[in-house]
Amino acid sequence: MFRFEAAAPDATGVQAITLTVLKSGTVLGTATGTTTTIAASKAGTITANTATVGGIAVKYFVGPRADSFHFDVVRFFQVRAFLAQRLFGGAGGIGDASATLAPNCRGDAFLGAEGPDGPDNDAVNLFNPPSCAPDFTKNLNVTAIVLNVPIAALGGAIFDTWSTIAVSE
Repeated sequence: MFRFEAAAPDATGVQAITLTVLKSGTVLGTATGTTTTIAASKAGTITANTATVGGIAVKYFVGPRADSFHFDVVRFFQVRAFLAQRLFGGAGGIGDASATLAPNCRGDAFLGAEGPDGPDNDAVNLFNPPSCAPDFTKNLNVTAIVLNVPIAALGGAIFDTWSTIAVSE
């Protein structure tokens, strides 16, 4: 387990980061580093922390980065409401076949004809294509935690990840 804990930011916005490595509930060791400020991140100058913790060489980054995901939040909620009504709405919650969804931003109907709808040649058009979908997260920052660990330290080539976030009050 790799646990990151952040201290309160200093006057420049930098936070001290403590990385703790645990195995079977036992602490193997800790390392300290710092986050990257927003200004440094925008300038492409990131703080890459390196350490050897419990015999494992790690490299990590914590800080803001420009969002790399495209997310059309309005269409997402439209599709979610449509599917909920279509699948679970109606009498007795058995679905409402009359539920409708407005055409996507390219004008494709939910159940369009095969082929002419666009480059995806898909007859089902739930979401807006990237060519015209508004990006809700464009120019917003996200906080990223990036950890580079040798595969051998994880016990093999296939592994699962799980993350949680806790905020102290």
